Amino acid sequence: MQTYKPKREDFIPEGAEERSDLESDAVAYLFENRGRPCAKLFVGKRARPEWHYWFKTPEARDKRIEEGFRDRRRTLASKTRYRPSNAGIEVGHIFVASWGYDQTNVDFWQVTKLVGKSMAEVRPIGSVDASSENVAPMTEHVVPYADHFIGPARRVRISNSGFNPESFIHACLWDGKPCYASHYA
Repeated sequence: MQTYKPKREDFIPEGAEERSDLESDAVAYLFENRGRPCAKLFVGKRARPEWHYWFKTPEARDKRIEEGFRDRRRTLASKTRYRPSNAGIEVGHIFVASWGYDQTNVDFWQVTKLVGKSMAEVRPIGSVDASSENVAPMTEHVVPYADHFIGPARRVRISNSGFNPESFIHACLWDGKPCYASHYA
């Protein structure tokens, strides 16, 4: 049995005025229903509207449409900001992640190979204590020990903000400063 898949045209009332946003892919349709100003906002290639409201005044409708356009522009901007890309990442770059509950663990990874546009091969590397003498007990400041690999290579998807070596860890590009770490043994 074949089902009918609705199209965008099925949701647009007859005689509706189309208003497009020049900076995004959002389109609003303005119409009246029972004497009340109404509007539907569509985004992207979606057939169904993002929202469908009636308003007390045409000014309130115009304001909500502008808010919808602004929200869509913001969404598109955030998607491009975090799109996976290894642009700017080079072999030898070091990433760091600080994580833990009762203690602060610091892990370092070094990029050993770039794969395609959004993947890289990384390997965990060791760290060296760079603390001064005035550090609290069971704490230290560590820096990476480049090219001192302590584990096998693995492929990760890199975005502009870094990568996730584990589900609970996010690694970002190391800024060159010593990182705080603590331990209990």
